[in-house]
Amino acid sequence: MRNPFTDHPRQTAVPQGYWQHAAFAFTQSAGLVNAGILGMIHAVFPWLFPFHAAEHVIRTAKVLERTGRHAELFAKYSSGPDVVAKKRRGKDHGASIAARLPRLDQDNNRRAA
Repeated sequence: MRNPFTDHPRQTAVPQGYWQHAAFAFTQSAGLVNAGILGMIHAVFPWLFPFHAAEHVIRTAKVLERTGRHAELFAKYSSGPDVVAKKRRGKDHGASIAARLPRLDQDNNRRAA
């Protein structure tokens, strides 16, 4: 018989029990909610909590990556920012930025000479 409370925690490469999954998901989510609130405060008052939200999101992603539970998601989204840019507008913004970098570098070399 299917149990919706334990199906998901046991479906990944590193299965967890219900309570282990609940504790991990709750603590990680609570930290992200906190980072989101502090990020909104930072949006209005830029000198408060600089980089806190971004740092917490990155730390949380690293924790998830180390567990090995969502390897398929990390593989899907770890191709770099250009993957997200392509999906956003159907254009490769990452490549267009990268294409301009050599030109910017050459401009800097000309100014230095």
